[in-house]
Amino acid sequence: MKLSAVLLVLCLSVELVACWKRKMPVEDVIAQADSSVVEVKGYQANNRTMLGTGFVIDSKGLIVTNYHVIRDAERIEVTLSNGRTYPVLGVVDYNFSDPGYPDFAILKIDAEIDLAALPLGNDDELKSGETVVTIGNPIAYAHTPSVGNFAQRRQLDSVAYLQITAPISHGNSGGPLLNLYGEVVGINTLGDERGQNLNFALSVQYIKDALDKQGHAVRYTVSDVLAMQKKRDAEQFEKLFTTYEHPQKLFSMLYPRGWQTYQGSRWRYGVDPDTSYVYTCVFAPDGAYNPETGYLAGGIRVVFYQPPSGRVWAGILNRWPAAFKRRTLEANNGFAFTDSSVITLDQIPARLYTAIGRNENISEIELDRFIVSGHPNYLLSVELACPNSQSQVYDTYYRAILQSFRFGLDRGSAP
Repeated sequence: MKLSAVLLVLCLSVELVACWKRKMPVEDVIAQADSSVVEVKGYQANNRTMLGTGFVIDSKGLIVTNYHVIRDAERIEVTLSNGRTYPVLGVVDYNFSDPGYPDFAILKIDAEIDLAALPLGNDDELKSGETVVTIGNPIAYAHTPSVGNFAQRRQLDSVAYLQITAPISHGNSGGPLLNLYGEVVGINTLGDERGQNLNFALSVQYIKDALDKQGHAVRYTVSDVLAMQKKRDAEQFEKLFTTYEHPQKLFSMLYPRGWQTYQGSRWRYGVDPDTSYVYTCVFAPDGAYNPETGYLAGGIRVVFYQPPSGRVWAGILNRWPAAFKRRTLEANNGFAFTDSSVITLDQIPARLYTAIGRNENISEIELDRFIVSGHPNYLLSVELACPNSQSQVYDTYYRAILQSFRFGLDRGSAP
């Protein structure tokens, strides 16, 4: 073959590739990709459900999402854009969502039909200011697109992220970040809520590397992943936590090593059902708690309300969780409760409330969880407060409390 003919073939090949890979309008990117975006639900113990997003990368049912969406899940379900739901049969590969680990999971479902898969692109080709598109399920609003710009490449805890200005919210985790060719260049993972639209997508290269190394075969069951996470948690707890036992044997639990402890007890007038004795224990890192004002910027506050008669009125018992929620809102302007659920604390039913907000005393948005329970011998509240930007770290503390909290004496009856 003559050299000129070879050059002609090469030129035609390059031209065909260039024609095939053509930038599309944003609305066409969304229309083309939407059927490949899925809802991912992880069902945990304590009646907790994690909701996130995922996307199809193989027509035979491979789904990519963030690992933190399925963390601690006893079972996982994927809902396709057509509304049909399938159980996850296994996990091809995953990484823990701890700092320093790329937060992803590759799941397998059997949808019985070929699925529309998204192509994986090269995030290193992105230029600052380039338009990017996300599709996800923010706060359960399914298949919501958003548009923004690629800003910069960032290394966060030695993990490669793409900083973007496209708005994302809770529920977007695990969804695709798309370029205008309709290719996945990242996995929407986290946001810094100290500013506006400071969001981050995990580099898609981690997924490509995992598939190159591990292939498409299932390597773990969902139970395998849960067992390995529990084993890792136990090892981490041993390193990170120490045990607290209340001096009067009210309770015991794990709390982070290096945190300060504060405890006090006093009479409080006007707390139902009558004048009550209040036992308060606070666990917080240095500088996060002000004993004078009682303000807790980050940490754990455990409060037992013990009536002098030794018994709580039955009517107060029934109203206690709602009354606690109302009084908390009255004392903290700028906050709102976002959800609630029923959980168990040491096998005893409790109400979990989540609140988020900011007021004049707080420099950034704060996330608070309250575990509230009422029993004939006491009323209980456990508060876990943290800056919203550190919520993933504090989730570890939250899980440690739920798993380790034990009532003392007669299942929590105060002395």
